[in-house]
Amino acid sequence: MKRITVFVVALWAIVGGAFVPLVAHAQNPPEITVEIRADIDGRSQLILRSNTAQWHHFDAAAPGRQLFTNFPTTINGVDWYPIWPDVPDAENRECYCFSDVFAGVVPALPAKPMEIDLQVLSVIHPDDPGVPAGTVTIVQFPTLENDFTIIVRI
Repeated sequence: MKRITVFVVALWAIVGGAFVPLVAHAQNPPEITVEIRADIDGRSQLILRSNTAQWHHFDAAAPGRQLFTNFPTTINGVDWYPIWPDVPDAENRECYCFSDVFAGVVPALPAKPMEIDLQVLSVIHPDDPGVPAGTVTIVQFPTLENDFTIIVRI
């Protein structure tokens, strides 16, 4: 079986009230940067709210689990090894399942309206760097109605 891995590095600048470029100084308003690194095999969503993160997995192997590995999701330099239901096995292929909830996102995302700038720094297909490896998009922006939850599809 040919290994198809996607390595994602994404940055979100979350700014209260107005757009500020990622390179702006954290003065008015304050800027929060969240850096995510993950080994992705198929389609998954990362759900971010306050100081928590959780995967919702759909296709192929779950994040970090391709070929029965256990690679971490790294959030702002902290490694998180998501716990999966292991259905039908440790790869969790096509399980449409959720990981455990990671409660270590620091700094926490604010529970107030915010602007988001998504910068995808790299999406790498290590077995064939010339082949596009996928996209990263925001599929839910934070609002009062969704408890200021951001959902990113990878």
